[in-house]
Amino acid sequence: MKRLFFPAFALVSAILAAAACDPDLTPNVVPGGGGTDGGPVVTPEAGPPSEGGPSPEAGPSEAGTGAGAAHVIDGTNDFTAGERFATSSPAYDGYITWDDTNVFFGMSGRDVGAGLPSKWLLIYVDGSPGNAGSSQGIAYNCSGSCASQQASLPFNAGYHLRWKADDSYTNLQKWSGAAWVNVGPIGTVNRKGTFMELSITRAALGKPEKLKVHMNMLIEQTDAEWTYAGVPAGSFADGKAPAAFTKFLEFDLADRAKAPNSYGPKP
Repeated sequence: MKRLFFPAFALVSAILAAAACDPDLTPNVVPGGGGTDGGPVVTPEAGPPSEGGPSPEAGPSEAGTGAGAAHVIDGTNDFTAGERFATSSPAYDGYITWDDTNVFFGMSGRDVGAGLPSKWLLIYVDGSPGNAGSSQGIAYNCSGSCASQQASLPFNAGYHLRWKADDSYTNLQKWSGAAWVNVGPIGTVNRKGTFMELSITRAALGKPEKLKVHMNMLIEQTDAEWTYAGVPAGSFADGKAPAAFTKFLEFDLADRAKAPNSYGPKP
């Protein structure tokens, strides 16, 4: 009769592999709400509970490299690897793509699933060439003595899209030539767990052929105000009130073959 031996080193390797896969051992940087200066604090990865969809931490699909391949706004992360962007915060990823009709944006990270109205996703785009735009963003100010979070922009933005992390509010603002004015809700928004996505028609942005984009998250809360998760990643350093966003992305919307994240930051 043959005897089967299980080498000791194989047992050790199996134990180490299991420990490496334990999510409780993975740290996650959480902006705001805990540091003495409102800055990031490091906590164990736990995240909000699943809301029925697949975990965004599984990452985007590897299928396809061009823009906007069969994208659906359903809260499931089907952005491709070529549509994923690093942000200024290590635990967050941004997503941008387009098709012939729409532009799609997404963000994944712990605060996306926080369910708090003080946390925002903010997107500035230039849009129609006929809209001269503004080099100053909207001021986000909480009650009390918190720092004003009004960044200067790296291009003249004609449109501003924004979403609250409690999913209670979406809004499109347009520069009138003198002020930011309300246009109405964004077309389609969906969130599952720590991932959200939205779409807006290209017509709503003035049917631009090229599109300049800056995206970030913001906490509007006294003693915890914070601007973070910037796309492109080198635009600013996370902080209470960045004086300026310094980088942006510019996409050729006529090019569906080129991967969106192959466009480098400008200027």
